[in-house]
Amino acid sequence: MAYLQSSQCVLWYLWKWRCNKVFDPNASTPQSPHLIINMFAKDWLTANFADPSRDVALLPITWLEPNENWVKLNIDRSRNSESGIITAGGVLCNHWKSWLKGFVLNKGIGSVIEAELWAFMKALRWLGSLAIGKHNHPLYSLILNCKNLVEADWNCSITHIFREGNMLVDGLARMGHRLNIGIKFFEEPPSKICPIFDADYRGVTCLRQCPVSYPA
Repeated sequence: MAYLQSSQCVLWYLWKWRCNKVFDPNASTPQSPHLIINMFAKDWLTANFADPSRDVALLPITWLEPNENWVKLNIDRSRNSESGIITAGGVLCNHWKSWLKGFVLNKGIGSVIEAELWAFMKALRWLGSLAIGKHNHPLYSLILNCKNLVEADWNCSITHIFREGNMLVDGLARMGHRLNIGIKFFEEPPSKICPIFDADYRGVTCLRQCPVSYPA
């Protein structure tokens, strides 16, 4: 079954890219097409052949403001599978749910993990500026920068949240695909994401199917 589904993914992508070239002669050739297809096939198989023994439930997810006297910086990344362009976005808010500042970053062609790390490092470096051996891994210097920023002389807490509770910066990250390479800051929410900012402020929830774990 897995081989059959993977083959279907290959055929679907080949047809998609062929149509892009037919209807748009300037369409760019995707970077590392085999990696794109392999990642898509794995995600599809994981989503459609999940462990039937695991219980799931629809949970309401929403953005939550930070504790009093804290600020909260949400970040997200995006990668265009056609062009290979990676982008990131970040929004800084206080416990009154007020927009303090935001940014969009376009780093050009790269991988998903690079997008995650650039978003993380740029966000920490930017937030820090506001006063609030042998290593073979190609992204080691980027990882080390993130580690040093986290361990700097300040109170910093990092948590994972579902995309449904991070829609604002998901929208910012996607905006980056329409910008030139570099970073752009926003003193006010861009008009395209104002409805999402308003929904976060009002505490609007989205449902997400999540695994349910029971105490032993």
